[in-house]
Amino acid sequence: KKVIFFAIGFETTTPHTAFLAKRIKEEGLKNLLIVSNHVISTEILDYLLINGLKVDGIIAPGNVSAIIGAIPWEELSLKHQTPMVVAGFEPFDILHALDHLVDLIKEENPKVEVQYKRVVKPEGNVAAQRLMKEVFEVRDTFPWRGFGYVPRSAYKFKEDFSFLDAEAFYPCKYEENTPKGCLCGVILQGKAKPWECKLFGRACTPKTPVGPCMVSNEGACLAYFKYRITP
Repeated sequence: KKVIFFAIGFETTTPHTAFLAKRIKEEGLKNLLIVSNHVISTEILDYLLINGLKVDGIIAPGNVSAIIGAIPWEELSLKHQTPMVVAGFEPFDILHALDHLVDLIKEENPKVEVQYKRVVKPEGNVAAQRLMKEVFEVRDTFPWRGFGYVPRSAYKFKEDFSFLDAEAFYPCKYEENTPKGCLCGVILQGKAKPWECKLFGRACTPKTPVGPCMVSNEGACLAYFKYRITP
């Protein structure tokens, strides 16, 4: 019986899938296939900034940075002249990062500071990066709901691991398929608030989600709905 594992996530989870792929190869398993939907955080942020995202500063995710390090963020910060702070997830981490970020914005200093130093190293997790590089290569393009196709923003398996690539056995066509009326893509770009979407709180609720911003526990619309954030 064939089993298909649907692998998703940013660089935080990509090494886990790479490790699994190597184990499958080493043990000669023939019935376990993987769909890789691993995406690249720096590429989507670069794409959004190029295409008009207006922000004074950015809090970079500590979990992703634990893998890729601070250097990729430094390249983006300089390219877009936008300060960034790599933060953890505890309340103190967020407040501490905001304090640092406000200082950088006031100084007009487009640099990267790492607040989450207890986890994040400048070079990141080199072993995890090496594992990812062994198993994956970058796709030419990939569809993001609400954003359309974004160049070089996701991973696919290298030829040596094509034997476990589910897409090689069951070809699928990726499409950007935002539900009609959903403003999730615009909301994620900071160009609209969740309550400005006509579906929000009506057709689209946590029990009956329409768009990805209400589906995810980390989604902006779910947070606004849960904490009753309204104008």
